[in-house]
Amino acid sequence: MKAHQDLVAGDAKAGTALVAGKHVRNDVVAQLTNVIESFKKVGIAIPADSAPTPPAGEAPAGGEPAGEAAAGGEPAGEAAEGGEVEYDGGEEDVAVKPEADGAPKGMEITDPRGNSTDDQEYAGFAEIPACFLRNAIVNEYFGDLLKTHVIAVQFLQAKGQATNADYAGAAGYLTSGLATSAKTDTEVWFSGLVGELDQASLSELKKDATLSFPGFLVGWTSADDANNYLKALASVDKKDVHQVVVHATGAPAVAVLGNRLACHRLTGTVTDDAKFDDKTNITTVNLTSAAYDERPIGESIVAANAPASDPAPVPAAGGEPAAAGEPPAAGEPPAAGGE
Repeated sequence: MKAHQDLVAGDAKAGTALVAGKHVRNDVVAQLTNVIESFKKVGIAIPADSAPTPPAGEAPAGGEPAGEAAAGGEPAGEAAEGGEVEYDGGEEDVAVKPEADGAPKGMEITDPRGNSTDDQEYAGFAEIPACFLRNAIVNEYFGDLLKTHVIAVQFLQAKGQATNADYAGAAGYLTSGLATSAKTDTEVWFSGLVGELDQASLSELKKDATLSFPGFLVGWTSADDANNYLKALASVDKKDVHQVVVHATGAPAVAVLGNRLACHRLTGTVTDDAKFDDKTNITTVNLTSAAYDERPIGESIVAANAPASDPAPVPAAGGEPAAAGEPPAAGEPPAAGGE
């Protein structure tokens, strides 16, 4: 956080610059301040000289992100697995005026984040995973830092540990908490902004396709909240991003903050072709969720990448199975299907 504070102190324009092409730096400072205060309440020691360095790829003072990071600061390449629905902004704005297509002109939009219930007191070691989850939702810049690490590990495995390594511990506590929490199969709406690659991947989804979301994903308990969230984001000037709603039924989820639902490594089957609404500019994907995979991520990756087992030997004429790799005895007919 100190690095961001120093940038703002040295250049007033740095406060309004975008970090990772997504978060206003002044908001980042406010969110990280909130994170640190919540850590103190739960008993996490905060060094007096703590000064986390902004991760690689962030925007320098002036606002242009370094390199070509994927929208939202997520690692490039995730679109192959269906992508991650991005979240944007903080909790401070409850009502905003629409300025984008699909939003009624002259009307105020209620940002559903302002209706979340953020009154739980987190105290003691047992509450640390829930505290991290709360901060990943309320302070979305912090959540993006954790997501980036989790997704890098899932895709790159050991090599991904170096991505946002300072946040590995927090990411581990958060995802372990979700993995071991009681879940309820429920209906959930995920909405947010995605980059060009993810948009292309999502819009091409066809009925019966498999869709997987790496890491953790937080959605809404109602379609109205999901759509109002998109309208709130559309009122902010963003470039090269697209609006998406993923509607999942039977999703194994953990309820949090009143109107939010958190899922871990969500996967499922697309129920119909993805649809793009040219009036609202929203792509919608409908999903029937699979049961939660209780296996550790390492085991599930190994299983997913395992080669298909060899087919069983075809029985020879007469009902006895032919030994694999051995020709029939001289004078005997070849096994069914043989040469």
